[in-house]
Amino acid sequence: MPRPFSQTTLRLKILSNDMIDDIIDDLNSQNKNASMQLAKSLKSQVTEGNTLVSVRFKAKKYWRQVDEGRKPGKYVPIAPLQRWARVKLGLSGAEARSAAFAISKSIQKNGYKGTNIFKNNITKFKKKVAKLIATQGKNDVTAEIRKILNR
Repeated sequence: MPRPFSQTTLRLKILSNDMIDDIIDDLNSQNKNASMQLAKSLKSQVTEGNTLVSVRFKAKKYWRQVDEGRKPGKYVPIAPLQRWARVKLGLSGAEARSAAFAISKSIQKNGYKGTNIFKNNITKFKKKVAKLIATQGKNDVTAEIRKILNR
């Protein structure tokens, strides 16, 4: 017997994967995907309960800094910046470490502006989910009511 919200769940899985693809496209177009670690970490999980369908997204912890930026005041850890300098700037060894310290100092002093990539895509996703629930969710609920009434 099919699950009560099987079509809604299936379409949510498709929508959530589309959102991840859109985020990766935006990261690439804004040149924010140097090491590809953030893009590779993006995952979605759609879970269906008896009366609830939920979507959970996972990403590396620094997604929020990429999205919202960072205010001046704190140094950024050197190791991730050093990896970034190797990948993005083509530096190695001491050069990458030196660049990482300089970048960390600059961020500590000036901060940096966020991309709003996640925020914008989540907003679009929420609109699509609302539309999906108004159509497919309604159809799934109607089908369940019909099954119950025909028993």
